[in-house]
Amino acid sequence: MKVSYSWLKSYVVCPVSAEEFAKKITLAGQEVKKIESVRDDTVFELEITPNRSDCLSVIGLAREAAAVLNKPLKFPKIPSLKTPKDKTKIDILDKQGCTRYIGIVIKGVNVKGSPEAIKKPLEAVGLRPVNNIVDITNFC
Repeated sequence: MKVSYSWLKSYVVCPVSAEEFAKKITLAGQEVKKIESVRDDTVFELEITPNRSDCLSVIGLAREAAAVLNKPLKFPKIPSLKTPKDKTKIDILDKQGCTRYIGIVIKGVNVKGSPEAIKKPLEAVGLRPVNNIVDITNFC
């Protein structure tokens, strides 16, 4: 798994160099296999063991970094949204295979390019930005 150091630092204060961070996180069990410079960022390639699937996301690794560095985890502020009144019918054809499905109607979305704040971390870890819909899915 690849993770951008600047992306990780948006969730936890990392007061150490990238190399020192790589040593600390490796000693904690998340082996850093490779460190590379990508533009003005540092990208770590980590080997995540099967028993640590909680570390398969930037937030998961930020939790681990917060614990290793003894720093608080900062979650992004997400504005609350009102649930739309519109409904759509969903038919579950295999009720045993899918016991529950939740969806929401979203209106007023325009497909366009993503802002740099989304594109930059995606590009750093080797993903090609496509548009705001695809990119936010990859970002999340």
